[in-house]
Amino acid sequence: MPFEVTHTSTVGREQQLLAIDSLLTKVTSRDGGSLLFSGEPGIGKSHLLREAVTRARSRSVRTISLRCSESDVNEPFALFSRLGALFDIPQPASFQSDTDRFRYGRQALDLIAERPSIILIDDLQWCDYLSSVAMLHLFDYGTGLGVGFLATTRLLDDFEDSGAITQIRTLSHLMEHVQLTGLSRPETSQLVSQATKATLPLDLESSLQGLTNGNPFFLLEIARLESNIHSLTQIRIPRELESILDQRINLLKDDEDIISMAALLGLNGDKRILLLSLTFLGVEESVITDALKRAERIGLLTQKNEQYIFSHALFTQRLISRMSYVQRSAYHGAAAVTLARETRFQAAMAHLSQSEKSVDLDIAQSLAHSALQISQSIGDHASITESCIWLLENTEHATLERIQLLIHLAKSQIALGRRVEGRKNAELASTLARTLNDAELEAEAVMQWAARSDFTPDRAPIISAFERIKRDELSPNMRIKLLSAYSQAVLLVPTEEYVSVTSGSELITSFGSKVSENDRSDSTDSVAWNWNVNATLARQLATDARDEAFTNLGAEIENDTRIQSLLAWRESHRSPVFLSQRLTATEHAVDLSRSGGIFHEAAHFCHILDLMESGDFIRADLEIQQLRSASYAGGSFIAQWWSGFIHTGRLISQGQFTEASQEAQQVFNRGQIADEPGRLVITLEQQTLILLESIIPPELSAMFEGETALLVNHYARALAALATLDAFFSSSTESITNDSFTCF
Repeated sequence: MPFEVTHTSTVGREQQLLAIDSLLTKVTSRDGGSLLFSGEPGIGKSHLLREAVTRARSRSVRTISLRCSESDVNEPFALFSRLGALFDIPQPASFQSDTDRFRYGRQALDLIAERPSIILIDDLQWCDYLSSVAMLHLFDYGTGLGVGFLATTRLLDDFEDSGAITQIRTLSHLMEHVQLTGLSRPETSQLVSQATKATLPLDLESSLQGLTNGNPFFLLEIARLESNIHSLTQIRIPRELESILDQRINLLKDDEDIISMAALLGLNGDKRILLLSLTFLGVEESVITDALKRAERIGLLTQKNEQYIFSHALFTQRLISRMSYVQRSAYHGAAAVTLARETRFQAAMAHLSQSEKSVDLDIAQSLAHSALQISQSIGDHASITESCIWLLENTEHATLERIQLLIHLAKSQIALGRRVEGRKNAELASTLARTLNDAELEAEAVMQWAARSDFTPDRAPIISAFERIKRDELSPNMRIKLLSAYSQAVLLVPTEEYVSVTSGSELITSFGSKVSENDRSDSTDSVAWNWNVNATLARQLATDARDEAFTNLGAEIENDTRIQSLLAWRESHRSPVFLSQRLTATEHAVDLSRSGGIFHEAAHFCHILDLMESGDFIRADLEIQQLRSASYAGGSFIAQWWSGFIHTGRLISQGQFTEASQEAQQVFNRGQIADEPGRLVITLEQQTLILLESIIPPELSAMFEGETALLVNHYARALAALATLDAFFSSSTESITNDSFTCF
């Protein structure tokens, strides 16, 4: 007979409990804060959350508990929506922009912050992509209001990179992060003895700890299954985790298929979808209900508010792995059809992708097209990617439709950071478009191919692709966009490359002889990848784009197109001799962007750089603050990154080094969240530290007494250059030093 395992108190987690208490103290003082527990399955993360709830209530701190399940990965805004639903905040039919998402979540946080509160999120690794983006946007906002965040996640290194996992990794850097390990040998003995009311011999204590590595879940499952755990000679400790799980699952007997479907769906309180999916397969509702009750009796499921959840995520994974290939495909197909009927197309798409043609092709194709349409309306790049891949791999298309799908796929892959795959699909789309002699489609594909191609060696073929496009066959809007993008591509293609190394000592020497020897010796070398470019061609293309954008007024040129042409012209005219013209161009771009659009932040950013180069720091500072305020109100991490970086430069130039250091760290965090290219973020961090720790010792500001403008101009321009990793064009050499990142 299995042992009766009683409820156990927390064992061996003194430091973690102190961390929880510290967070609750911050919440009660309205400072806010965050804490993340990570570890392998069964290590005790959820137990600590329950302990946090108990301790929070003892301090009159409100708790908001949320849980992610594996099925949430495919359900847009699953976690985010639950947060709003708890406070009866009406959810829009679709979120058309990041601003909409941010505003919706902020409403919930404003209500939560009315009194000391903590948000608890279990199994964050299953958070869907759009929720992860939205939560990151709201994270700083919530902590600023005094709200606490406590989350758990599996070890993130166990997961492949994806949109959501990337965001969660970033979040782990922003939170106080504690990784849980197994219990020690004495703690193992204490836990099992407490659960079974039996004292363990020392040799058994050692064996249990070694076999389970101190994992509390494994220990308690062994205690539950073993009838004579206190006897070393008779104990039958399974050496594989699967064996431990199987012994409990086997108790299901004929109910296993039904409960396996619940596992496959990620039964997270959605009993209705389970019933619909199984009745679709011909299972009677009464049989399903009885199976759920029996699973609850053996401890596999728990019921809360008339809904069922698995007692541990490990059971869901094991149940799915025990299913046959044919059964799993059929169940995925049934889930896909059921979810589609409920208009949950993104979730349906995820199941369809694993159904292996168990769904009628016509139905599946209609489902995938619906999922694609809805995903595009809400900006769900992960679902767009999944829908496009399925349609491309499983259905026949005319060449035109195939090109359109490849362009959609490329855009979404690039947005998710999967730039290599995205560029390959954009290149394929451009090749196919050329066979159709469709200049518009070819131009759109080539521009996607060129997008975010920084740090890649394939620029020359992109230039050739631009050259092949028949511009006279393009609409005015597309032609202007193409010329602007072509100009930027030219700036990124070297005609000559070389690497230069400047020693840290040389860098410091350039700032004056009073820098100490320690600063000289401890400084870091600066390595730059230098190249010469065909600036003349880039300027001509950008000028043609600008001229057409503002002379062909009868062609109804889009506002964004005009702004893009102005910014392209500005990027190609970075020599100081063009400063006054650049100022005029960026001021015009800012005026045009006031009505919104995709280049709003970029226009302001470029204008600020030009203002600082001209020495107009009063206007620059005012615009920096405006951009910062707008970026935080709208939840744009890209804009937060840009404005924060410039603000760091200004703080340095004004001698506010402590404030600059704090801002620089925030800038680095924003760069990660904004999915800036990794190399760019790393460079930003390194260079900022160099500036703060080596190049600008406190005594340096005194050296520039009476020459404040010189110091301000130098550092403002230095930080601005780092922000784009662009040096300025030399009017004599027509060269540019960069790692190449443009403002748009």
